[in-house]
Amino acid sequence: MLLEEYSEKLDPDGKEMLTKVHEGTHRIRDMISGLLNISRIAQVEMHREKIDITALVRTIIREHQKAEPARDAEISIEENLFAEGDANLLRVALDNLVRNSWKFTENVQKQLSNSEKRKARARRPFSCATTERVST
Repeated sequence: MLLEEYSEKLDPDGKEMLTKVHEGTHRIRDMISGLLNISRIAQVEMHREKIDITALVRTIIREHQKAEPARDAEISIEENLFAEGDANLLRVALDNLVRNSWKFTENVQKQLSNSEKRKARARRPFSCATTERVST
């Protein structure tokens, strides 16, 4: 609001500082929101059930698209992904992952070639890596 109302009165350094303050407050808001979500979830009993991860991620992405309809994003979701777990916990975790992807790719413009698209589709939807340290 300050930046919108007073931008013409600020020099470039002032605009940059106000932008940094604005971005910092958004990060703090997101962290507090995440902590509040975790604290609420920690107080609830876990209910294990089969979860359609594909459908859940689609729902989360639709929410982000609805919030930012002008955002042009190409999204690819692996089909037939299921997991067993607590639906609320998985939703929070997946929402955080999608939100971070959504946020950090906002200004990224990348065109994938057909071979890159085939390679991306061939990757596993989830993977883990371990690193072993060897002492000498």
